[in-house]
Amino acid sequence: MRAFEKWCICEQSKVLPKSPIGKAIGYFLNYSRQLVRYTMDGRYMLDNNLIENSVPPVALGRKNYHLRIFKK
Repeated sequence: MRAFEKWCICEQSKVLPKSPIGKAIGYFLNYSRQLVRYTMDGRYMLDNNLIENSVPPVALGRKNYHLRIFKK
């Protein structure tokens, strides 16, 4: 990971920032600390599916359905 991070730092100045590889390198360098932390400690969760699944879903359009009942 550290070798790849060093490579990205060296290559970043050689590519255009808005090119696809420039965007990819920038994205990686923005999140490299978190990624290194994740690879060194297995307790970190890569996603938050457990938290998202525990939140009850929001009923979209509930207000609109309520208004349709009373307009009839």
